[in-house]
Amino acid sequence: MTTWRNDPDLAGKLHPQSPDDVQVLVHDGEPRRTQRNPEGCWVKITGTAGVLRSPIMPKGPPGPAIASQLTWLERTIYQGQLLNAPHQLSTVSQGATVRFVHAPGIPNPLMITSAYEAERPRWAFTPCDRCGADQALDAPSVMAKTRFPDAPAGAVPVAFSAFCPCGGTMMLAQVEGAPMASMPPSSPSMRPQGAFGATGPTGGSFAPPANAPVQPAGPSNDNTGRVLLFSALGCLGLVSMCCLSGVGGFFYTRSGYADVGRAHAETFLGHAQRRDWAAALAAAEYQGSYSYSTETPSSFGACLTDTPLFEMTSYECPSASGEWPLDNGAEVTCNVTTPRGTTEITITVNSTDGAPYLGYVWFSPDATLGPAWRGDDCARWSGREYYMDPPSGRVRP
Repeated sequence: MTTWRNDPDLAGKLHPQSPDDVQVLVHDGEPRRTQRNPEGCWVKITGTAGVLRSPIMPKGPPGPAIASQLTWLERTIYQGQLLNAPHQLSTVSQGATVRFVHAPGIPNPLMITSAYEAERPRWAFTPCDRCGADQALDAPSVMAKTRFPDAPAGAVPVAFSAFCPCGGTMMLAQVEGAPMASMPPSSPSMRPQGAFGATGPTGGSFAPPANAPVQPAGPSNDNTGRVLLFSALGCLGLVSMCCLSGVGGFFYTRSGYADVGRAHAETFLGHAQRRDWAAALAAAEYQGSYSYSTETPSSFGACLTDTPLFEMTSYECPSASGEWPLDNGAEVTCNVTTPRGTTEITITVNSTDGAPYLGYVWFSPDATLGPAWRGDDCARWSGREYYMDPPSGRVRP
């Protein structure tokens, strides 16, 4: 029985002339690990293959997921025959049988592997804070090893943060009482490498929104600013480690992104003071990639021209504070002096994979802001598209 034709999760995704065919995001695993982007390929659905139980947890402090606080989602696992030949994938090929599920935050269903299917019920996800995704491309234990390749041998991950391909953040934690999976052995292929490129996965069907950052490629120190909780015996001598109990949990993080944020904010302000809009935008974007398709140095300069940053004669950033540890960023408070006086601003700096870039620029209520800064073209930088409230003492245009 073709139950998928009546599945509301697949509504509008089945081919109108071939209602058993659907585009599925097929992949070799996380691009940061495999160096190969996912691809949108057509699959002819042949049946169902069970149910994927997916525990979801609310946002909170890092630690094991408490069973009583979880919401359990059940999604039908479909299987089908891959109709297209992927361009550059090595683990799936035309004619192969693939399994997939509906995944919020991803435009089309997501292929899952047997390893992922086995681990997902033991791991609770806090959905991505930008797109709401609650599934991933790799099994959680592999994701942990990708992000922390230098973790001690035999370490068992309990909880860690992860960046979503859309640029948001999610948290993964092993469910309390579930069997704990050790991280897989280190290998060169486990080093964090590429990610979704600026044009999105092959074929373009699954490209991130134009106004959302793509998941950046990570250097080998991908654990900078990240959070990982292990279960082990005794306290091990790692950087920035804090023993949580005598029997062996420890909280592992590399701190310092507040200092990195302050330095990067001052670099950005220096470019803006010289009105070097190309350099300012390069500091604002991840690795100077200009990944926002509509953003150019001139348009970015037009945004800043309508703010005190255009007139500033001096600046200083006396303080910076790290955001909630899982957010991998910092809020930097700066004083900007212009001929009109001094005003405070807050610059949020993301330190994804140790490569800082701007989040938002927030002004105090006394700042003179023109219509361009309040317009749609500058909504990204003014924070108008941000779903949370501005920092204390700052205003949303």
